Amino acid sequence: MRPHTASSCQEGAPGSEIEALLGGDLWLRSAAHSNAMTQRLYEAVRRLPGPGRPRPVQANQIFAVLPPAVTERLQKRFRFYTWDVQADEVRWMTSSTPRATFDAFAAAIADELAAERGQGPAAALTTAEREELEQLRRRVREMEETIEVLGKEPAFSANRGTK
Repeated sequence: MRPHTASSCQEGAPGSEIEALLGGDLWLRSAAHSNAMTQRLYEAVRRLPGPGRPRPVQANQIFAVLPPAVTERLQKRFRFYTWDVQADEVRWMTSSTPRATFDAFAAAIADELAAERGQGPAAALTTAEREELEQLRRRVREMEETIEVLGKEPAFSANRGTK
């Protein structure tokens, strides 16, 4: 909830936001939209294979288990929280966000889970492949550092001390 300021209320009267919300059916329309978007996202995600299956919906929130790497990549593009770190469970809250945003989020979840299973686009790497690539890059850096150090050492002659 945002702090109350005179500029946030109609005509600066305290409580006018609440009056506007409760005076008509704005609260009901907002809640209906939020619940509809929750159900829409739930239906899109529950059919996905793998760990992305959410718990049944009981309010305007969805709890789902995702691989940590998928969660990390999605959180770079969408705002949501990890609910239970040990269980890899996330929580998605819905509100008055436009339908297109929910559809984009559902598509991103599907894409990330497919990539995690190695079924993404040809250029997409699974988490295991990303980790292996990072290990290889570290090894290459270590080798380059070793070569640089060896290049600075004085050269030894094989002919030294021979008669």
